[in-house]
Amino acid sequence: MRPFMHKISAAIVIATASLAAHAVDGTVTITGTVSATTCTVSVNGGSASNTVTLPTIGASALVGSGAVAGATAFSIGVSGCTTSQSSMAPYFEAAGSSAFNGGRLATGVSGVDIQILTSTGGVVNLSGSAAVASGQTGQGVPVVPLSGANPSKSATSNFVARYYSNAASVGTGAVSVALAYTITYQ
Repeated sequence: MRPFMHKISAAIVIATASLAAHAVDGTVTITGTVSATTCTVSVNGGSASNTVTLPTIGASALVGSGAVAGATAFSIGVSGCTTSQSSMAPYFEAAGSSAFNGGRLATGVSGVDIQILTSTGGVVNLSGSAAVASGQTGQGVPVVPLSGANPSKSATSNFVARYYSNAASVGTGAVSVALAYTITYQ
């Protein structure tokens, strides 16, 4: 046999041996449902894409990392739903949103993020990696029962947005972030 053939034969033996070493340990099955649910979605009773305006604050309100200010309530609701599902919850999406910075939204102003909370004060984990508690999504968002009967089921999820300092001192300027969401039904 020629020397290069020995090298090729050895390479085939090594490749075959490495394939045998990678045995399958299990399988992950992923399931889901796309429903024909029809609802009117709104933010603060307006359109599905609406603006939440935080108050103008002074930089002195955000002194020190972890300081918060300007808490402003907002809601995401569904109405006129025709569904057999019994509950809903908004799920905040990374795609279409401003950059997530440690589970908060980066603003472009030095040291300033926007933090989203549930109406009970729980921090919404935008990365979606929170331990799933009963009655909540993986983001810590409460699952809300739909009330009423077809074709007029409705529900509202309430939240708070606020400024959050991620540095010892913050810059100044206009703040604008985008937070994309999808309504999930259970």
